Amino acid sequence: MKDTHVRLSDEENQKLARLSAKLGLSGNEIIRRLLDNADEVTLKVIDKSTKQNDLILANLKQQNWLLSNLTNNLNQVTHFLNQHQNDLTLDEMKTLATIFNQFYRSVKELRKELSGNGRK
Repeated sequence: MKDTHVRLSDEENQKLARLSAKLGLSGNEIIRRLLDNADEVTLKVIDKSTKQNDLILANLKQQNWLLSNLTNNLNQVTHFLNQHQNDLTLDEMKTLATIFNQFYRSVKELRKELSGNGRK
């Protein structure tokens, strides 16, 4: 048997320790069994799944950023309205109502997309 050292992240090390405690096996034994039972197909599926998860995460981060920007803009509009509520003409109020409705629809659409990715 050859002595090999492996570096693990803190998260990986904790996961290995939990598996070790749960299964009553040493970390080395768990790694040996994983290698004995791994095949190229399984590793390709894991790699593809990781890439897909990375894309979903990137998409969620972008949607979160967009939602944050929308809510910030809506807050600015509300602040403006509170300061100038007596200075607005009817046409300006209609324009602001249209903008507000666009924000509302955008937020609603983003929530639908986030829900479709398993988030609410």
